[in-house]
Parts: sequence; C-alpha cells; structure tokens
Amino acid sequence: MVFGVLVFGGLFSGFSTVTEAGAVGAAGAILIAALLRRFDGKALKMALLETLSTTSALLIISVGTSMFTLFLTKG
Repeated sequence: MVFGVLVFGGLFSGFSTVTEAGAVGAAGAILIAALLRRFDGKALKMALLETLSTTSALLIISVGTSMFTLFLTKG
C-alpha cells in the first residue's frame, strides 16, 4: 500500500519520472518479497530469466518493425 502511494503520488505530483517511479515500485516488490521470505536465489534467477526473455522478444519485434518500415519507405 505504501509503495503504491509512493509510486502514484510521485507520478501525479510531478516529483518523479516514470522510470524513477518504476524503480521505487520494483524496490518495494523486492522488499515485500524479502520480508515475506519468498525471495531467494531461485526466485531471483527466475525473475532475471523472465526479464531477459521479455526484453529479447521486444528487441526482436523492434528490429523487425524497423526493417519493415525501411522496406516500405524505400520501395
């Protein structure tokens, strides 16, 4: 609850940017998971692999759309 208020309060007040608010939210999620004893090496590895997978997919989509746009403008 507190981290939600910090994230949205910071965004709507103009105190923080979207990136900074995301970092506060991520830090809050890690802190809550650590306090509930659900955060260990296995969970960290799984989170990093999921992040890598999602980031890779978005990068491939971005490169594909860039190539498609280049193809359409040159043709």
